[in-house]
Amino acid sequence: MEPIPETEQALAQLSNATPVDLVASLQEQVSRAKEIVPELMGASLASTAEGLTFTFVASSQLIATLDALQYLDGGPCVQAVRQRGLVDVPVVDALDEGQWELFSQAEAAAGVAATLSLPVLSGDRATGSVNLYASRSGAFHGRHEQLADVFGAWAAGAVTNADLTFSTRLEAVKAPAKLMALDDIDKAVGVVAATHGVTTSEARTRLENAGALAGIAMENVARAVLQDLRA
Repeated sequence: MEPIPETEQALAQLSNATPVDLVASLQEQVSRAKEIVPELMGASLASTAEGLTFTFVASSQLIATLDALQYLDGGPCVQAVRQRGLVDVPVVDALDEGQWELFSQAEAAAGVAATLSLPVLSGDRATGSVNLYASRSGAFHGRHEQLADVFGAWAAGAVTNADLTFSTRLEAVKAPAKLMALDDIDKAVGVVAATHGVTTSEARTRLENAGALAGIAMENVARAVLQDLRA
């Protein structure tokens, strides 16, 4: 199992800021999961705090097949771009699918036959999630506890077959851009704190409030601050 290109890029960015080899750490978890479920073909690991998702796949052909066929038929990714928003993709019987006929066929072609979603908790608070994808129906049956142990997740909160479209990969593609936004925000916080003589906590609050009042994302406020600094 290997990371998709965007996950590899994002993990490389994070590795520059931490001594921990994130790629090796996540790779080990995914490899252990595949030992438990030999039919495992994909895994997405998400962090709630940072809003980041990392995806590993057994073959890049799986992602290429999904992408190519949905571009051809105007699947959920294409519709999301056209609408500039999010599209909810329900789990439906492929025989009843009308709107995205080729996309339903793409799921079958890619071979995603079962999924397992596990929440990751810290105390009573959800801090992340694990989404696993297998090529055989029922592949995760009786293995929830083992897989939860691998990822430090909560087996009792398991949900099956909620993401047969492998939608988490779309979030993983956004990870590098999200990391750049977080980096810009951190830099801007430092600038505001130094300029106005306030704590970094207060500086961050000011950036958040400025964005909320202006109706723009916080990272856009941060980039404006940095641009003024460079001017």
